[in-house]
Amino acid sequence: MKFNSSSSASEQKELRPQVALTSSIQSAIGKAPQNGNPLIAHKFGADPYALVFRNRVYMYMTSDTLEYDMDGLLQKNSYKSINRITIISSDDLLNWTDHGEVLVAGPQGAAPWATQSWAPAAAHQIIEGKDRFFLYFANNASGIGVLTAPTPVDPGQIRSEKPVSRGRLQGLKR
Repeated sequence: MKFNSSSSASEQKELRPQVALTSSIQSAIGKAPQNGNPLIAHKFGADPYALVFRNRVYMYMTSDTLEYDMDGLLQKNSYKSINRITIISSDDLLNWTDHGEVLVAGPQGAAPWATQSWAPAAAHQIIEGKDRFFLYFANNASGIGVLTAPTPVDPGQIRSEKPVSRGRLQGLKR
């Protein structure tokens, strides 16, 4: 979102960017400062990735939790519990629906071979006339996995039996 930098904060006028939607151009506005950010405040969400499908924004985020010791005292985060991906969505970028978390990694997860699920990315494709959604995730530094589903909010419907890649990608140059 851009604002007129020559005016004071109370006088700033929002400049609305133009976004092409189908064949027409419409104004698109995100959340203005002091208007409800962050997107979610009831849980952690990191590494966001946005997918737009049928005029709705779906946000996929790395989920994390606080870690406690046996006495219930907060501990330094080891990041070992990052095995879920949170999905939220909005049709106005102000009001967000929490679709919950997808258990990705671990024995009970949609990708039981994975130990963690970080930095998600999503894609949509029509295959044989049907919507297919692909949720990619990093398994720490051990590879990349993908989950598939017929809807953008349930990517764990189809289990992933093996990673798309393991370790360093072949032919990748730095």
